[in-house]
Amino acid sequence: MVVIPTVISASPSENKVLNDNNNGETITIKKGDSFNLQLKENMMTGYLWKIRLSNGLILINTKIYQTGFSHMFGGYQVQEWTIKAVAGRNQQVIGLYRRPWMKVTSVGKIFTLNVNVI
Repeated sequence: MVVIPTVISASPSENKVLNDNNNGETITIKKGDSFNLQLKENMMTGYLWKIRLSNGLILINTKIYQTGFSHMFGGYQVQEWTIKAVAGRNQQVIGLYRRPWMKVTSVGKIFTLNVNVI
């Protein structure tokens, strides 16, 4: 199976928005460009996303959106990170979905995004 990377070419004012559907994918962007990553969190369970960026990526901004509420399951929110490529080559975003007070080995989900910076 051949995987064709997603190419993102956007000006900073027109950032590409990625989400959990892009888990495991490889994107290609230019050095100096940025993209947004949105991941859904369940507020009632205490699980939150914590992201780690390789050295060639920097975090520009973080936002939280309250997007829904269900009386049966509680509410959820979307956390959004704006990430900028500052160095070339292969970079990576890793997200860990876990309760902050639990050990790192107690991860609910893992999100991985490979970023090819040209």
